[in-house]
Amino acid sequence: FDFCCGLSGLGLGDTNSQALLQRALATKDEKTAVTSFLSSGVLYLLLGLVPVIVGISVFTIGVEVSPDKADHVLAWAAYNFLPPWLGVIFMVTLFAAIVSTAGNLSLSIATLFTHNVYQVGPG
Repeated sequence: FDFCCGLSGLGLGDTNSQALLQRALATKDEKTAVTSFLSSGVLYLLLGLVPVIVGISVFTIGVEVSPDKADHVLAWAAYNFLPPWLGVIFMVTLFAAIVSTAGNLSLSIATLFTHNVYQVGPG
């Protein structure tokens, strides 16, 4: 029961996110908004499983990782298990996802700032 409560809290807690609302309000019609949110939700779940599967795989093969180095497991696995060219593509993709998230947050901050703090009067 605690797991269900935590999961629903995490899922419902992000429904009023500024980045999500801006994308929903920018679509041309309701059908486009629904289709894009459903498809991105499925992709988000699938891509969110990648670090989980990599972490479980590294643990399963017996690699000892200290808790303070747990955030390096994904890069370690890419370095040790992928060919160099694919490892570079993987790490660049990971970096692009991080930068994209930072861009969304910057857009939200700028929108809130200009709307709430720096409002220009009419005329």
